[in-house]
Amino acid sequence: MVNIVASGPHPALERLARELVKAFPAVASVVLNLTRRKAQVAVGEEERVLAGTSAILERLGGFLFEISSNSFFQTNTEQAERLLDAALDALALTGSERVLDVYAGAGTFTLPIAKRSAEAIGVESSEIAVRDAERNAERNGIANVRFWKGEAMEVLRDRLELGRRDASGPSSRPDIHAVLVDPPRAGLHPGVVDRLIHLGAPRLVYISCNPSTLGRDLALLCESRFALEWIQPVDMFPHTPHIECVAALKRAG
Repeated sequence: MVNIVASGPHPALERLARELVKAFPAVASVVLNLTRRKAQVAVGEEERVLAGTSAILERLGGFLFEISSNSFFQTNTEQAERLLDAALDALALTGSERVLDVYAGAGTFTLPIAKRSAEAIGVESSEIAVRDAERNAERNGIANVRFWKGEAMEVLRDRLELGRRDASGPSSRPDIHAVLVDPPRAGLHPGVVDRLIHLGAPRLVYISCNPSTLGRDLALLCESRFALEWIQPVDMFPHTPHIECVAALKRAG
């Protein structure tokens, strides 16, 4: 899939789409994302298919994923396999846990986690990504998974009753035995860090594409509630300064 982000349509883009498909047979989709905002993100306000299909299919970890242009998915699938293996090693699942996957995207990690646990819950703010994730669960025959749409801080507050000032009476929140977070480059919002500390799940796995924000967030998480066991770097983008890291933490005390 080629995803073009522009401020408006242009005949040159339609010609470009035709030439791309002609020159590169592997290109199955060319999508134009229109945005009038200035931002360093590949997400538009309106999506138009210039050539091919509106989504592509990709295999990862034995699963088949349907991916839309505005749904996050790892681009380097060979290294993403190693990233997934490291994350599953860090979670150390036995099959009886309920696992929370925050910033779930199209279910890249949620579905493999569900396969190895009692239940997986994905948290994702993008409606398109949640739609893809639910389709992917059905496509792969995964029934013990559900997805909560919303911003991470709000979902943790409302669904898990973390940080709610009006919380009263017996709690109905599900027991969470492990958490995986895979935030954008900006890292975790301080409010999300605070809620994860109060949740205090026995295991926490942090996947990061920015070592600087990872270090900042690990310092906060380990200040009072968690202990860092190990960090595994994974080179997702060879010949660039970018690096992914998987950090394994456990509840301290």
